[in-house]
Amino acid sequence: MTEQPLFAVSTLSTLAEPIPRTVVLTTWVNSWLDGQCPADDISEALELFGPQRMLLAPQSDNNRCGLLVGLANLGLKPGSSTPRLRAVLPAPGDPSGLPGPASFNQEAVSVGQAIVIDERHIGLVPRVSEHETTWIGYPTPMDSIASVKIRAEESSRAVRAALIDATAELAAMDLATGRDAIADSMADLNQRLRRVELPSNLDGPARHTIHTAAQILGVCEIAQGALPLAATTAMDRQRAQVLTELATTARHCLAAAASPR
Repeated sequence: MTEQPLFAVSTLSTLAEPIPRTVVLTTWVNSWLDGQCPADDISEALELFGPQRMLLAPQSDNNRCGLLVGLANLGLKPGSSTPRLRAVLPAPGDPSGLPGPASFNQEAVSVGQAIVIDERHIGLVPRVSEHETTWIGYPTPMDSIASVKIRAEESSRAVRAALIDATAELAAMDLATGRDAIADSMADLNQRLRRVELPSNLDGPARHTIHTAAQILGVCEIAQGALPLAATTAMDRQRAQVLTELATTARHCLAAAASPR
């Protein structure tokens, strides 16, 4: 396994996007596919991120369509035989959950999030332009099996342990940012988390894991921002490595909790 650099953190900012739009879309579409909500609820839940479009043939912008039309074009409809969506939150040096090819993986890593529909052999990457999101479709290999580091059934336990470690690490650091500023940032994050609506049928452990993982990512982002860009002391390097590992665990827990069990 290739060792991750100290700051191999996701390009996706939790402070800017508390619950990734891929997680929101994945949970709502899967709820619709399970017959637990109407299709219009998907659009309403994503309004927080602005208008949603889909482009399944990136080489031609003429193929852009609305989100619900795009889902229909993928052959998705409520029913037990319809494939479910899987959220992936990769980072540089950590492409876990991505099936390839390289072009898809690179785009997903560059924005820190993607959706994979394994049975349809397609991946979706959000492209954000001003206040609009376009979900770009990429074909994935027919014979590829993507590995994940944390499975849905493991995410609740893993995120609890990570929260304890992240809180302890933050408390131990002599942060230049200041405790009051950190508290304000976390309060703002928690307030924005409450604005993101998740499906009512999402079970309690999954919902709790999603929110807890987002809080851990926020803690890590604040703490990483307080560290020097070039870690010069052994303690700085150790803390950077610990924060990277905690953020990695939280990302995998967040993606797993949003995906089918």
